[in-house]
Amino acid sequence: MKILHTSDLHLKNVGDERWQALEEILELARNEKVNLLIISGDLFDRHYDAQNLRDKIRPLFSGNDFKIII
Repeated sequence: MKILHTSDLHLKNVGDERWQALEEILELARNEKVNLLIISGDLFDRHYDAQNLRDKIRPLFSGNDFKIII
């Protein structure tokens, strides 16, 4: 079983460097054929960022061949 772990992304805005880091992590997980991606710590920077970005992050997390645990 291959596991990839990251933490504390503190996402704020779509397209910023943190968002790009998440996209790179997901691409790495696909390329390395991981079975599980664990994201610990704070995924979003603030509570209202979570509310604003939730619908934008769902497409990134769906349709992958690996499970994601947040």
